[in-house]
Amino acid sequence: MGAFKNEAEEWFARYLDAQGGYTAEYEPDLGVTTVPDFLVERDGARVVCEIKGFEKVPKIEERLSSGQPIAAGSDEVYGPIRGAVREAARNLKPLEGSALPLVVVLANPIGFFISMDLEHLVPAMFGNLIYVAPFNPITGVAGEFELELGRDGNLRTNHPYISAVMSLRQLDLRHEAYREWSDKRAEQRRLAGKERTFDDVVEQFDADARSWEEHCETHEVPNGVDFRADVLVIESPFAARLPDSFFNGAGDRRTVVIREVIQPE
Repeated sequence: MGAFKNEAEEWFARYLDAQGGYTAEYEPDLGVTTVPDFLVERDGARVVCEIKGFEKVPKIEERLSSGQPIAAGSDEVYGPIRGAVREAARNLKPLEGSALPLVVVLANPIGFFISMDLEHLVPAMFGNLIYVAPFNPITGVAGEFELELGRDGNLRTNHPYISAVMSLRQLDLRHEAYREWSDKRAEQRRLAGKERTFDDVVEQFDADARSWEEHCETHEVPNGVDFRADVLVIESPFAARLPDSFFNGAGDRRTVVIREVIQPE
């Protein structure tokens, strides 16, 4: 593969290399009017991927930089994701009906304040989260509230040919190792059931720092970075299904949404 246009594409290529078992063609000629970013092959199956990064500071980050308390609406929370998917979908649309799964891949190498985990991908694509409850107008009593997906989902009525939306995140392996080690120590203290004073907490903090240094001297602690994916798979009669063998490695997360049967635009 040649030089990439941006770091988001480089992240995706590094993710494929780290996972192993993939071959990828960069900017393939698929006989359509647009040029998608990657044609990825694995176990005889092929998937087309369009990569989108983020180059503009999100509105919510601009407001947070003021240092003043803010209230953020759905447009600010989900807007960058929805905009990126909309742009990527345009480039994939000429392949609609081609029998190739079409995947939008999001990456945020600059590190903007954009939440792209599954908990945010689902409402960004299929509707803002709302609480609903049955209401009895005679008694004036509401029933039990439940969380549902409401309006404004990017894929609820648009781009029915999209097979999946995937977000990439970069992990610092040493930091991840420390987090796992620290969580185990915290669980051990919880099981011990001993109440601790503020002085105990401060002393334990210093002891943990020393213990971590000793752990690093006696154990092989990983260094460098790795990549993980959150994958929102969309089951739809208008989209080719993403094979289970794709983007489903150790540490990746995956969920499936069954799309309502609608007529594509």
